[in-house]
Amino acid sequence: SSGINAEWPLRPGSTSAPAPYPPMSYNNNNNNGSTPPQTNKQSEGPDGANLFIYHIPSELRDHDLSEMFNTFGTILSCKIFIDKATNQSKCFGFVSFDNPQSAQLAIQ
Repeated sequence: SSGINAEWPLRPGSTSAPAPYPPMSYNNNNNNGSTPPQTNKQSEGPDGANLFIYHIPSELRDHDLSEMFNTFGTILSCKIFIDKATNQSKCFGFVSFDNPQSAQLAIQ
């Protein structure tokens, strides 16, 4: 188990995550040759296709989270939230797939 937890379906308006948050570093892996998902603009998938992910290790970035979930289906957007004051990960984020079946696969 990766230690990452996903809630499905995403609760509308949910922007908080459990604490505490560990320290952070960077990892610059590629996206296995596939087209990277949007990471700078939030894009929601259809109902049931949007996952709220928490307990994300602080060293992960958007592209790392995308790599972890892209084996389950086409990702429309993937975003780990960053504290603007500290530039540190808040250790939660969202992954939006293009269909609910991919999201369901990701949480099984």
